[in-house]
Amino acid sequence: MPAPSKDNPSDRPPTAATPVPIGLDEVIGQDHALKVIGESLASGRIHHAWIFAGPEGVGKFTTALALAACLLDPTSRPDLSGRIRPDSESPVQRLLASGLHPDLHVVTKELARYHPDPKIRQRKLTSIPVEVIRLHVIEPATVAPSVASGAMAHKVFIIDEAHLLGLAAQNTLLKTLEEPPIGTVVILITASEDLLLATIRSRCQRVAFFPLDAAAMDRWIDRAGIESGGGIGGELGGRARLLEVAGGSPGVLREALDAGLDQWVSTLGAGLDRIDAGAYPVSLAADLASLIDEHATRQAARSPQTSKEMAKKQAARTMLGLVADHYRRRLHDVARSDNPDRVHGALAAIEAVARAERLIGNNVQIGFVFEDLISSLQPVGVRIAPGS
Repeated sequence: MPAPSKDNPSDRPPTAATPVPIGLDEVIGQDHALKVIGESLASGRIHHAWIFAGPEGVGKFTTALALAACLLDPTSRPDLSGRIRPDSESPVQRLLASGLHPDLHVVTKELARYHPDPKIRQRKLTSIPVEVIRLHVIEPATVAPSVASGAMAHKVFIIDEAHLLGLAAQNTLLKTLEEPPIGTVVILITASEDLLLATIRSRCQRVAFFPLDAAAMDRWIDRAGIESGGGIGGELGGRARLLEVAGGSPGVLREALDAGLDQWVSTLGAGLDRIDAGAYPVSLAADLASLIDEHATRQAARSPQTSKEMAKKQAARTMLGLVADHYRRRLHDVARSDNPDRVHGALAAIEAVARAERLIGNNVQIGFVFEDLISSLQPVGVRIAPGS
C-alpha cells in the first residue's frame, strides 16, 4: 500500500488492494458460520449489522467478502441446492474482482495513513481512530449508492479488527447501527468480541468462527498450493509441527510461512526432539540465534520504523513461544504419568523459557540467552525422555 504523497496527503489507498471475493460455498472449515449466513440469506431478511467473531486467520474476513459479494449482486438467486449465490459472470462480480466496486467499503486501521489531517496520519497504528470511522463509514453511509441495483444490500462496510475501535469510535458507529440507512450492512470482524461495547453487540447478528480441524487445514493447504511449493513439509515432522503452530488458523500458517517460520519449526523441533531423548544438540543455540538474526534483518528492511534490535527481540520472543508450546504439549502428554519426574521436567522447561524471556527484557545478548536456555533444558530432556 503506497504512502500518501506530500502534495496530496488525502490520497486514498487503492481499492484494488481488497482481495477478490470467493463464493460462500468456497469457504473452508466454517460450516456453522455458513449455516447461520445461509439461513439469513434464504429468509430474505438480512440483518443490517453483523459480528464475525473468532480466532485470527480462520476465515472471518474471507467470509465477510463472500457475503458482501452476494448481498451487492442483484443476480443472487437460489441454486439447485437452495443456496443463494450470484452469477459469477455478472457485472457486479466483475467489478468486485477488479477491486473497484464503490459500494464495498473495507475499513482498517491503515486508513489512518490516508486521512486528510496530518495529525491522524502520524499516529501509531494501534487503533482505528474515530476520524477514520467518520470519513469511511458515517459519511459514505449517508449518501446514495454509486451502483443502482435491486440487490439485497446497497452498501456493505467491513470493519476489520473491530476490537481496535476506541470508545469514541464505537459510540460514533453506534449511531449508524441504531438508525442504519436503508440497504446498508455493516460487518464487524474481531478476535476479541469482549472489547466491543455491549450496546454494539446487542445490535448485531453474531456469527461464531472456529479453528479449522485437520481435514479442513489439509483442504486449505491443497487449495493454496503451499505443499507443491515446498513451503511446508520436510523432514522430522516439520509439517505436523507447523500445523501445530498454526492451531487451525490458515492465516497464522500463511504468516508463519511468509516469515520463514517453517525453517524455525524444522530446526527447533529436531533439536528439542534430541533434547527430549537425552542428547545434546551442540549447534542448536547458535542455529536459533542465526535464524532470529536473519528474520530481524528482513523485518527491519521491510519496515523502516522498526529497528533491528527491536525486531530481534520480537523474533526471539516468538522463538521462545515455540519452545514453550513444545513443552506445554509435553506437559499435557505426561500430566497423567505415574512418573512425577517427567511432569517436573516439563514444568522446569517452561520456567526456563520464562527466565529466557526475562533476560531478553533485560537486554542480554540473544546468543547468550539461547545458550543458557538450551543448557537448562538438558537435564529436562533426560527426565522426560519417552519411556523414562
